[in-house]
Parts: sequence; C-alpha cells; structure tokens
Amino acid sequence: MAGVTAGDVALEIEDLAVEYQSRGSTVRVLPGVDLAVNRGEILGLVGESGSGKSTLALAILRLLPANGRVAGGRIVLDGATNLASLSEESLRRVRGRRIAMVFQDPLTSLNPVFRIGSQMVDVQAAHCDHRVRRRDRSEYLARAVSLLRQVGLPDPEQIVRAYPHQLSGGMRQRVVIAMALSLEPGLLIADEPTSALDVTLEAQILALLREIQADRDLSILFVTHDLSVVAQICHRVAVMYAGQIVEQGEVADVFKSPQHPYTEALLATVPSRAQRGRALATVPGQVPSLLGELTGCRFASRCRYQQEICHSEAPRVVNSGASEAVRCHMRDPSSAFDHELVPSP
Repeated sequence: MAGVTAGDVALEIEDLAVEYQSRGSTVRVLPGVDLAVNRGEILGLVGESGSGKSTLALAILRLLPANGRVAGGRIVLDGATNLASLSEESLRRVRGRRIAMVFQDPLTSLNPVFRIGSQMVDVQAAHCDHRVRRRDRSEYLARAVSLLRQVGLPDPEQIVRAYPHQLSGGMRQRVVIAMALSLEPGLLIADEPTSALDVTLEAQILALLREIQADRDLSILFVTHDLSVVAQICHRVAVMYAGQIVEQGEVADVFKSPQHPYTEALLATVPSRAQRGRALATVPGQVPSLLGELTGCRFASRCRYQQEICHSEAPRVVNSGASEAVRCHMRDPSSAFDHELVPSP
C-alpha cells in the first residue's frame, strides 16, 4: 500500500489458504488471501454470509473448527511473528495478550455458571508469568471493575458479582469488550459484534469501539455484513466475496466510486432517502459453492458487466480509481475484456 511502511502494519496476511475436510474431501474455502491492518486504524471486512469473513477472522488466531486448517501462507503480527507457524503454547501467549477477539454472541464467550468478576480475573491470571497469589487476584478484580467502568457499565462493583444471564445483551457485549482489553492487546478482531443487538444498542457499542480505538491507538479488524456500520466506524474497507478480497481502499473512496461490480451491487442495496417508497435493491443470484474447482471470476454469474473472459480466466489484482486493489477484468487494462462496452472508472 502506498505510503505505508512495514512498521505501520499491525497485521499482514500473505497468500493465506484455509481448507476444510467435508465428507471425505478437502474444500479450499480461502484460496490465498492478502490483507493488511495498519496500526491505529479500523479496517472493515465486509461481504455476504458465506463469503469467508468469519473463517478469515478465526484463521488469524488459529481458532478454526477441528475439520479446518491453515493450508498455506503467512499471518504476520507486528512485522515479526508469523502466527501460522507458531506452536500451540506460543499461540496461547499471543491470544489475549497481543491480539484479542470479540464474537457476535457474547454468551458464547461467557461461562454461564461463573460470575463476571471471576471470569475476568481468570483471563488475567491465565497470562500471569508467576504463580497467582491471593493479592494478585484482588488486583485483577480491581482492574476488572476499572475496565467495566471504562466501557460505560454503571455500578461495575455490582456487575462483577453478577452471572451472564442477569445482564442484558448490550451489557454482556460491553463485558466481553472489557475482557478482551484486559491484557491491553494491540489488535482487536471484532466479528459481527453488533448484529445481535437492536439499533440503539448497536449505536452505543459502535461509539464505544470508536472511543476505545482512539484512546488506546488500537488496531481493529471489524467483520460485518453491514455497509452502513462500515461507514460509521471504519477508516478502510476490504470487500470479500467467495473467499477472496475483491476490493479494498479508504472507506470514503470505495463508497464514493466503487471499482468492483460486487462492491457497486452491495452499495446499491443500502437504504437511502432517495429510495423511499421503492423496493430495496438486491444482489441477484447466490454466492457460488466452494465445493469443486472454480474457474474465472467468482462473481461472474451475478455480474451485469460479465463477458466471456470473466468465466474462463481468473482476474488479476490491479489498482483502479482511488481503490488500493481490485480483482476485476473490467478494471485491468491488460485484460482481454472489451473495455469499450462498460463505464470508465
């Protein structure tokens, strides 16, 4: 990326491939992803369900299900640590301490039979470099109270004594964010953290994440299917389709002048005042199945600009307009695509 040096990159993913074993066969769901999260930025990773967003997020921390594995590529943290090659013990030291994750449903992250304070203390104790003493646990509990106060929860002294089911969904999500920040990681992965919340709570959590990011100069990979959320919170955006990044760049640039037809189609589905009284636009067709080998452009069957080459040859990644990278024959001047038949960038 122009203007970005190696020291400015918090996380760099190079040619990352992920495979799942399914019914006795191997399915490559991520064929080779390249992506970077810069220091102190919020990068939005957006796409439809089934595009591979959550798989990529889980692969970064090597938290894939038992039938999944990282089959190739590098996941480089802070320009030095390749997470793809670390042992499980080394990974345990990285998770939470240097990179943390907030999941969509906080109930999957919280143990229902333990109090909030006990769980937040255990997170800190698990990464302690010495034998945990009673005095340490008292300090960890005090830090838990402080973190809960920082994420805007009222009466944190009472909340540390509560069980997860005694809190609302929005309160539980704030607890999970506080827990993720307890070891002061430099990178936070947020996987659809607001999709289970109503509009009011979503706005509150987004505002909280913006505030935390600015105060701590935190890097955030924000996974979502909602472009309106990306517009509110993210500095840059990467658009994912069928396991590939098809476009990435500054949010304002990509939203103003999308270069990939899939990005253009997604933006057309976002409700606006100009569309009042009319049916909402949709992206026709479905994300292709990743079973078997895919040829050509993965979006070709749904693209209104498709030409013969789109079905037979995979497009290169090129610069186009203000976007940093676009995977599209239409934007590649060296492609055999007939550029006279489509709008210019």
